[in-house]
Amino acid sequence: MSKDELDGEWLEALEIEDDAPKEPEEVNEEVEENDSDDGSPEDDKGTDEDVKEDEPAEEPKDDNADDEPEADEPTEKAEEEPEPEPEPEPVNETKEAIKEALAEIEASKTDRSTRIDTYRDEAAKALYPEGIDRQLRDSDGDPITGIEDLTKLINPKTQDYFTDEEAGSYLLQGQQKLNKDVEAVEKFIDQVAETNAEIEDGALRVVEKYGKVLENDLELRDRLLKGYDKTLVKDPKTGVTIKAPIEVGEFFDMALEPMLKQQNAEAEAAAKASKEAEAAAKVKASKDTQSDRGDLKPSGKAEQLAPEDEEWAEAEKSYQQGDTR
Repeated sequence: MSKDELDGEWLEALEIEDDAPKEPEEVNEEVEENDSDDGSPEDDKGTDEDVKEDEPAEEPKDDNADDEPEADEPTEKAEEEPEPEPEPEPVNETKEAIKEALAEIEASKTDRSTRIDTYRDEAAKALYPEGIDRQLRDSDGDPITGIEDLTKLINPKTQDYFTDEEAGSYLLQGQQKLNKDVEAVEKFIDQVAETNAEIEDGALRVVEKYGKVLENDLELRDRLLKGYDKTLVKDPKTGVTIKAPIEVGEFFDMALEPMLKQQNAEAEAAAKASKEAEAAAKVKASKDTQSDRGDLKPSGKAEQLAPEDEEWAEAEKSYQQGDTR
């Protein structure tokens, strides 16, 4: 074997590419020629050892290696198992309840705001049928539109006609006062509207709490309504309620709670007396039954006697039978 051929085999064993690698068939032919040149066993042995040293050692192969699946590859059993379906997300009932409650609150606010607007319009029309006067006027009621209107009038402080400077100052002060007066009127109308809305809300709570009681006693209902109406402060000209010193629910609580408390106490006492009478009747009936059975002769097993009474009874029985022991 030439030096180039040996170098090629060692390089191949070390997994280093040679510039001119020999094909496997040519190497095998060369090995076979060497085997045929010398037929001595020692040469064959040396040749085989050289070949074995040149060839990379093969790792021992496990017969069960093909049967075991690789770690990265899923097993057939795992492939056959269906993937678990995702569980449906639980409905957040608390969140839905909060949403519904908020929606009801918003609807209630909208309804109350609408009712207050209605009360405001009604109060404004009743208390100020001609509307709120937002025009600055003089002592005669004539409108003041500018400085020129004031320069034609007498200044009460100087007892002379307004100068331009005095008219400007007076016009500014008068307009500021008028704005405050208009603001106070609008605030008063808002308070009247709020008061009437609160009375309506309180009346609804009274109906919910005491509706059955008032329906069953119409005379009491009318008397309480008249009594509460007397507590209200009303405009003397229009009769519009402008103030409610006592809340309607508080008034009806003070009037009805003591009465209802007394009625409940009487009802509880009557129920207790009825139960006691029923229990007494049962006890009496039981005693009467026992008395009726008192005249009957006893049957069945005799009552168990005391030891000494039992001895006397046994002795008497023996005597009657003629036992002389």
